[in-house]
Amino acid sequence: MTVKGDIIGKASDELEIVDRQILQLPEIIAEVQLNLDDLIVPGSNFDRRVCELTQAVNLKVKELEVLNGLITGACGETVTVDGSQIDVGEVVQFDVVQGGRNDSEDPTYIGVNPFATTVFGVTTNMMGGGDFETIITGNLGVGVTTLIGVGRTFLAQESKAATGGDNSQPCAISAGDNYDNAYSGYVTTPPTLYSARRSTLLGEIGNLRTTRNTYMNDTVNELKKEVKFKYTQRHSYYYGLHNVKIRKTELENIINMANDPANETFYT
Repeated sequence: MTVKGDIIGKASDELEIVDRQILQLPEIIAEVQLNLDDLIVPGSNFDRRVCELTQAVNLKVKELEVLNGLITGACGETVTVDGSQIDVGEVVQFDVVQGGRNDSEDPTYIGVNPFATTVFGVTTNMMGGGDFETIITGNLGVGVTTLIGVGRTFLAQESKAATGGDNSQPCAISAGDNYDNAYSGYVTTPPTLYSARRSTLLGEIGNLRTTRNTYMNDTVNELKKEVKFKYTQRHSYYYGLHNVKIRKTELENIINMANDPANETFYT
């Protein structure tokens, strides 16, 4: 076989393979997509339940914030640092359920890295509102993992037992104060101290988060491991389809160039 004939023959053989791939890959992609569609249904429902469990967390965080409004000021614990009074406490957050994103979720993405975050960003919130009390239904099921992000924060200051000074008053929940108006039932004899209620709320918040996190990791994040694999698999086929189409054009160009009479002398 001549040099020209060998070049055309090899290119034609590969072109047959490429043409088959162009026909077969969309069918393979469609099967993966059907599986993804099935996985997203329970994934969305699991995400909704994670959001509902997080709503319970945020209700308690809001209750702590209301109580904290009574603690700050005369009842707030402070320490002196370099001559300045510094509030003593811990930063508490409102939780927000988020989907951790990958570019492979976008069926039009044909970049080289399916795990990049250029299309959707790093995360997408599934909850909104001032206290992250609202579930964003349209965002349920997104992402390749479900995680808890930081919504809004405040310093939950520790409370003294009493204000101190000549007219010292107990740092305790009293009838008609903001906490009593919002959460009745804690005006007692002896009075319920802010410090005691604060400690109880922090414990309740921690327990609710543990319950939520266990559920989240045992359900939706187990499922989303498979979702991530399928998104990555689908991306590999889209990426391959994109590149075999480029290869088809390259092979056709090689064959056309070899068949061009103007180039005949270059093959001898």
